[in-house]
Amino acid sequence: MRLGTLLVLLALVGGLVAVLLLTSEKPKVEESAEILALDGRSLREAKVVRWQFKNPDQQPFELSRGDDGVFSLSEPIVDRASFGYVQQIVAAWDSANLIATDYSDDEKGHKETGLGAPSMTFAVDWADGHRIEYDLGGPGPMGSDRFLRRDGKIWRGGNGLYESMRVNLSDLRDRQVFLHREIVCRELTVESATATGKRETIHLVKKDGAWRLLEPFEGRAAQGAAVQFVTAVLSLRADEFMASVVRLPEGEPAVVVRAVGSGGTEELKLWVDQGAAFGQLPGRTSWFQCDPRTYGAVFQNAAERLRARTLLGFEELATELAQVVIDPGQGRGDRLHLARDSVGNDWRIVEPVGYTTDPTPMNELVQSLNNLRAVEFVDGASVDDPVTGLGPGRLALSCRGFEQREATTLWLGAEVDRGDQQLVYCVRADEPGTVALVPAGAVQRLRRDWTTYCEREIVRVAVHIGMLRIRRPGRAAQEPVREYRHDQDAGHWVESGRTENRDDVREFADNELRDLHGTRAVDLRAGKGFGEPDWVLELCRQNGDVIQTLRAWDRSEQPVVLQNQRNEEVGFEVGIRASRELRALWQPR
Repeated sequence: MRLGTLLVLLALVGGLVAVLLLTSEKPKVEESAEILALDGRSLREAKVVRWQFKNPDQQPFELSRGDDGVFSLSEPIVDRASFGYVQQIVAAWDSANLIATDYSDDEKGHKETGLGAPSMTFAVDWADGHRIEYDLGGPGPMGSDRFLRRDGKIWRGGNGLYESMRVNLSDLRDRQVFLHREIVCRELTVESATATGKRETIHLVKKDGAWRLLEPFEGRAAQGAAVQFVTAVLSLRADEFMASVVRLPEGEPAVVVRAVGSGGTEELKLWVDQGAAFGQLPGRTSWFQCDPRTYGAVFQNAAERLRARTLLGFEELATELAQVVIDPGQGRGDRLHLARDSVGNDWRIVEPVGYTTDPTPMNELVQSLNNLRAVEFVDGASVDDPVTGLGPGRLALSCRGFEQREATTLWLGAEVDRGDQQLVYCVRADEPGTVALVPAGAVQRLRRDWTTYCEREIVRVAVHIGMLRIRRPGRAAQEPVREYRHDQDAGHWVESGRTENRDDVREFADNELRDLHGTRAVDLRAGKGFGEPDWVLELCRQNGDVIQTLRAWDRSEQPVVLQNQRNEEVGFEVGIRASRELRALWQPR
């Protein structure tokens, strides 16, 4: 390449660089037709923001940003600034555009724009030394705009720049008492004086995301009430700011609050004078007063509300419960184990025998479990105290939810009268120090025999019953078998070997026997005194094929007991009418 050509190319490149440098340079403010009010900067990053209204008696306002990036009031007083109002000011100025006007920065221009006596002056400084100052004049021609002056030039901007600054000192001060919020709080202690002068302490700690009480007793806190209480305490607001010099009443403060969280420890002391609560804001020199109604709603009777009255800890018992075990204690009856695989599946008896449950007693049981709520907490009571009945011989109830690995166990003891209420001593096995009283009615249902929960269906036959066959089992099997069936020649049902009309047996078979339910389940396990059945009843088709076999125990004056093929350890008493009809089948006429 020739030297001349190379020189020409270098000259072109140099020219392009010069053009780029010139075009990247921002035009001066006084030469622009439209500018950003803060030159593209943000008030969030400012070091100091200062403004003053035209009233000479009003002190200027000044906000200073700390090392943590949070603005505080530095004029006319030193205090924490309201986050909401600061955000309002920042949003208005950060997004503001100004349009140049033809007004001159002279007496005439000042008179026409209201800048002769500015409505407000505004100045902002950044850490790098950059400073912007504005004078704000009167409203613009559109009504929603306002004149501003900067560096000898008059601009027009939105009226929001002026309105965003029209706040009084009370508005600019942060009314929030605590910086902590419930979600970041790990520990909360509230010491308060009762009407008798006794001081009580509520001490809550958060463990694994759940609140627990350490004082006035140790145990679970009702999660909804605990979250509500902590949120209410940490949401206290200054309803009114007081003079910086406050004369404290004699004696201890009515309430002392300590909140510990990710932001460290905050402490608040509140005194009460003529029903009004007041104190010094944590970490600030300011004093405030809160409404008596707010004070009472937050602090009075808090400990009682915080006790976990739902002892099993389920929010929706009917949908969360997966397993129930009721153990009356050794020698006091059978251990009952009920379980289901999912909410959509039916409950089943697992122990002492395997069997399908009846929905009605299961629903009653779930309702009783839901009613196991503490009516009263017995402070000072112990599981070792014989009067509670929580030692040997107690009733143990264990419940596990679908999402739980381990069951929650309650111990239920002796009954006690409280006025007109019958109550039972109760304690969680994992919290033996917190003894409660629960309704006796709910506990009485837990003491019901396991047979109460058995589904009472004995027979359900979908096909036509054409024959009934009755025989003796075991040693009595040599007795002749009785059969009841339709005789085509006679045109009605007859007993084998006889001719008289037995359509009453057909009606019993068609109307009752094919869909028979028991009145009560009976324990037929070995050793229960039933032994070998008295009769075996076979429900057959017309051709003699067996549809279902029933074993029967005829206990003279008592209801007949039937047992179907599903489980030989469970039988069912039948009603008076069914017992009479069954006896008529095997007793001679």
